[in-house]
Amino acid sequence: MHRATLLLVAVLALPACDSRSPTEILGGVQTFEGSIPAAGSAIHSFTVTREGGVQVEVSSITVDPPRNDPTLLVSLALGIGRPADTGDCFVTFLTTIFTGAKRAFAVESVDYCFEVIDRGSLAEGELGVYAFTVSPSG
Repeated sequence: MHRATLLLVAVLALPACDSRSPTEILGGVQTFEGSIPAAGSAIHSFTVTREGGVQVEVSSITVDPPRNDPTLLVSLALGIGRPADTGDCFVTFLTTIFTGAKRAFAVESVDYCFEVIDRGSLAEGELGVYAFTVSPSG
């Protein structure tokens, strides 16, 4: 088993499509989008080509179909870790995300993955539609 070495630093503590082919993220901004059903999840993989810092910013999280009460906050969980041989994401850090949330962490030159998870925020028949960007941070 590989030891995941993620140093995570919360920048601002406020955050289906299955993209398993790696994306090189350092050197440019990447956007990951998708949707998950109630109690579902989706995995997005990426490859870091050089060590450094990465910032994740949640652009949006919405519910489809829209809810009658737009003031209800929708949050999902974002897991960060290393891809497993099975195609799953071996999550080493899990945080709650919602629109406007930001997280930053240090990375090595290896493969990583994000897993977006509904942990009870969505009702049966709802989809959580999300978009987040990953960019170099310093």
